[in-house]
Amino acid sequence: MAFMEEAVAAKRPFFAYLPYNTPHSPMQVPERFWQRFAEQPLRMANERYPDSPSDPETHRRCALAMCENLDWNVGRVLDRLDRLGIADRTIVVWFHDNGPNGKRWNGDMRGIKGSTDEGGVRSPLFIRWPAGIQAGRSIPRS
Repeated sequence: MAFMEEAVAAKRPFFAYLPYNTPHSPMQVPERFWQRFAEQPLRMANERYPDSPSDPETHRRCALAMCENLDWNVGRVLDRLDRLGIADRTIVVWFHDNGPNGKRWNGDMRGIKGSTDEGGVRSPLFIRWPAGIQAGRSIPRS
């Protein structure tokens, strides 16, 4: 945040690379994010994969809490760009690595991280650039 503020104050363009590693091991998250999921009943998007020793419910809860923490932090960056008055002309690219390392959150895709199946290689990509890309635009996969 300070880096962006200094660049704007100096009227310098900047490139910021912010590599969050969540959700990923070690499965640790600040308490306030954990509490939201600590007692919530979990329903899997893909019920084909029930709890197993490699992916217990606690692990899933922590991964969800880590996603919540990630969303909060990305929101802080986007809010700062807005407050600095540079959001419209700033390109923000958000992407993720390839698939979960356990059998969860894959919809009906087969495979997990490290596999060459669709569930192991598909990953999201979002671009925010208000001056150059219309909000909500979706480009279908080919």
